[in-house]
Amino acid sequence: MGIRGKLLLPLLALVIIIIGSVEYYWGPKFVKQAKTQHLAQQKIQLGVLEIALVEPMLNSNLAQIHLILDNVIAEYPEWIQLELRTPDHHRLYPIDELSDVAGSEHVFRHTHLVEYLDSALGTIDLTVDVSGFIKDVEHQLLVLEYLLLLLLSLVAGASTILQERFVRHPMHRLAHAATRIAKGDFDVKLPKPSNDEVGQLIIAFGDMCKMRNSAESALEEMAYYDVLTRLPNRAMLKNYLTKMLANARRAERTVSVLFIDLDRFKVVNDTLGHDTGDKLLTDAAERISSCIRTGDLVARLGGDEFTLVLDEQNDYRSSRVVAERIVNVMEKPFIIGNHRLVISPSIGISLYPKHATDYGSMMQCADTAMYRAKELGGNRYEYYSTEMSDKLSRHMRIEVGLRRAIAEEEFVLYYQPKVELVSGKIIGVEALIRWMDPEQGMIPPDDFIPLAEETGLIIPIGEWVLRKACEQHAEWGACDIELAVNLSANHLSDSNLLDTLRTTLRETGFAPHLLELEITENAIMQNVQQTITILEQIKTLGVKVAIDDFGTGYSSLSYLNRYAIDTIKIDRSFIMDLPQNTDALAITSATIAMAQNLKRRVVAEGVETIEQATILAELGCEMGQGYYYRKPIPASEFAAILSSTRYLPNDQELHAGQG
Repeated sequence: MGIRGKLLLPLLALVIIIIGSVEYYWGPKFVKQAKTQHLAQQKIQLGVLEIALVEPMLNSNLAQIHLILDNVIAEYPEWIQLELRTPDHHRLYPIDELSDVAGSEHVFRHTHLVEYLDSALGTIDLTVDVSGFIKDVEHQLLVLEYLLLLLLSLVAGASTILQERFVRHPMHRLAHAATRIAKGDFDVKLPKPSNDEVGQLIIAFGDMCKMRNSAESALEEMAYYDVLTRLPNRAMLKNYLTKMLANARRAERTVSVLFIDLDRFKVVNDTLGHDTGDKLLTDAAERISSCIRTGDLVARLGGDEFTLVLDEQNDYRSSRVVAERIVNVMEKPFIIGNHRLVISPSIGISLYPKHATDYGSMMQCADTAMYRAKELGGNRYEYYSTEMSDKLSRHMRIEVGLRRAIAEEEFVLYYQPKVELVSGKIIGVEALIRWMDPEQGMIPPDDFIPLAEETGLIIPIGEWVLRKACEQHAEWGACDIELAVNLSANHLSDSNLLDTLRTTLRETGFAPHLLELEITENAIMQNVQQTITILEQIKTLGVKVAIDDFGTGYSSLSYLNRYAIDTIKIDRSFIMDLPQNTDALAITSATIAMAQNLKRRVVAEGVETIEQATILAELGCEMGQGYYYRKPIPASEFAAILSSTRYLPNDQELHAGQG
């Protein structure tokens, strides 16, 4: 049964109920009530007739009595017989005897007493036939039923028309829309909603479609746009650049890709928090976007990396102009809260078809050029060259080799002693890592440590150095020799640093007061407040801290006093020119004096001659380290020195008179 039948069925049932109730209940009840009321009316008429008959009956005026009764019978055809008798039963009207009337359900007899002043004047016997009246009433009821049926038919017709317009047609369109929605097509046109349940259903369907379209738009935006900066993301960049390259191939045009990385962004993010870092990224994205033309694309790949795609000119002027604009606009400080932040971009540029012809190659070449710009100090742009790829390939080989070296323990430790300048006594040793590659042989740390820091591999390498050095120190049995191990800036940002120190000291049984961690001056200044906190926590373990390469960075003397450090190591660049260079001599002398005033120990790095050792001792420097005493040597050779003598060098030039 269709929706029309379902809606008309209750109306048909209502019609049957109404007609049936009229026919079998209300009709008979109405007829009976009408008959009762009609008979009551007859009795009232008899009362009126009584009043009219009093005077002629008192006067015995028979002619007038007959005249009155003839007129009444003529006026009321239902009065089929009427007799008037005196109290002694003498008939006054009619003159002739009346025949008996056959009884029926509609024939009624009434007897009415005619009185005057409580005296009976006579009796009226009336026979009434109301069958005609009943037929009239029944006829009126039949007409009423016909009219009711006609009215219900009109209502049914109007209901059908209204149902067709406001129910069936909208529901049919709604069903068609639902079928399209079920097939995934939400771009449907719904009928205009009415102010009823069907209208509410249409509104609900419309809301559902709007929500689905909104969700689809949101998903599409999430799929192709960066949530933070609202710039196109990597997926849209790939589609856009692929189409640009295809169009450039057909039109023989040039396309350039600019790969941008923000210098020192990680320092800002780690120091001031991710909220500040996110605001810095959005502000930087706005400045970068302001440098391009309409039709060019700027996308955020993630982190602090952005990529631009430009419709290049034949002389590559577009990429050069845009790169210079970006470098210039980034020079202005970023004001975020109470901070004035300065970051610079490193930009790598690749060109189609000069450098690459597809998406992957264009991105790789631009990325390689960006790393070259970063190596050169950042805040600049570099075009890709094949020499960069060769260097990148070497870096990749080293990175792969480093991961293998960590797993297969290809690293070894060399040790360089620290000597008391006055006596020549060995009082400490610095552990220095070397990489014994099975194919290339010994690889110096300068060739792999920077890459290890860049990739984060310096963390597991540093953990290995710390544990291995503590274990070898225990094998020497030299319980009073201090052990120095280097930490990088990455370690200061490692949340597991303190746990690593505690675990290593506990498991190796190494005495904390004999361990000294060396951190470069530049590393401790990258995040001052965080570094101060970490150094204080290291000191609570009983471990010493030294500033390495002092004098080459940009530390402030005010900060130097706040750091929980024990030792200052003067960089070799100042020692190598002693004693000839008076400037180096003055700086070295001032550094030693400052350290003594701050009650810090001093170690001079790069001591290569007896003259340097002598003048450093005269200036009050406590310890020296360098080739004059020993180059870095394997653990076995250092153990042999400790077992034979604790003094260096073996000649007695510097420490004559020692015991």
